[in-house]
Amino acid sequence: MLPEKTSARKWLLIRFALAGLILLISGATGYLEWVQLVLLAGIAFMVPMVQKLLDRSVCPSSRIEQFILRASDLSWFPALIGLLITFMLDGKLVGLLTLSPYVLLTLIFALHGLFNLATRPLSMSTVLIACGELYYPVSAIAVGLWKWEQTLFDLPLGIILLTSLHFHYAGFCLPILLAQIQREFRSLMLNPICLVAVGSIPLVGIGIAAFPFLECLSSICLGMSLLAVGVWQMRLAILKWKNSRSVALFLLVSALSLFVSMPMAMFYAVYEYQELVYLHIPTMIRWHGTLNAFGFCLCGLLAWSINPEFRTGAKTAPHPNESFR
Repeated sequence: MLPEKTSARKWLLIRFALAGLILLISGATGYLEWVQLVLLAGIAFMVPMVQKLLDRSVCPSSRIEQFILRASDLSWFPALIGLLITFMLDGKLVGLLTLSPYVLLTLIFALHGLFNLATRPLSMSTVLIACGELYYPVSAIAVGLWKWEQTLFDLPLGIILLTSLHFHYAGFCLPILLAQIQREFRSLMLNPICLVAVGSIPLVGIGIAAFPFLECLSSICLGMSLLAVGVWQMRLAILKWKNSRSVALFLLVSALSLFVSMPMAMFYAVYEYQELVYLHIPTMIRWHGTLNAFGFCLCGLLAWSINPEFRTGAKTAPHPNESFR
């Protein structure tokens, strides 16, 4: 068993190194925009960590679920390379073909979310993980619309590409991170905070598309709920300090990132609704987007990936505070 685990870790490190080399070369060419690089980085580094978290936290109990997770694992690298080619080539038809592995990857995750909802006891962590997986295909759809230059609600193509980024990090990674925090505390107080955060994610996108007041309101709800999550995560970092300082530090950096990025998002939404320009979109991408992607999501996923309690392979049944039944 030990050699098998060591081999799996080595293979994961090799994949990370290869993906990092590809991104480094792609970034050095200067051909890709920062938004595209951040999305590619999310697929390169965060999707494999999410896969490992799902494999350990949901404890695949059937061959069907094991097959779905294995399919997502095999689709990861083709999705990364295909999306990179999609960004670098101009042809719409070629772009549609090269984007298909990413579309497939997101649909596989969505299938896993539906399978969990249908076969597992309905708990808060199950709902959070399923929401993240079901939101994920929107990211691929947005890239497809951007590539084919199809605008919705007269939105600029740049905003449509940002929608893909939003549903990769806020839509996909965030609910899965919330599920890990919720499992750790199993608190009834944390449940409504998580539900508000997850429910606000699509409402922000809908508001940007057609309803400015909804955008403003849902951005404030999302920001306030994530600030509360940041407080819970700082508390968790303190609790983890004795057992694993590296886990605690990653959790702390992840939480502190929210205290900078989310006030920016709320201020931007309010100013946008009032038609006042204080924060520009490039500034939001550079600070809000980068902090959420690499501060909150990446550091949070790293913390849970190296968490010793996960590495032991211990599985726990849903707590009564998690259940909806």
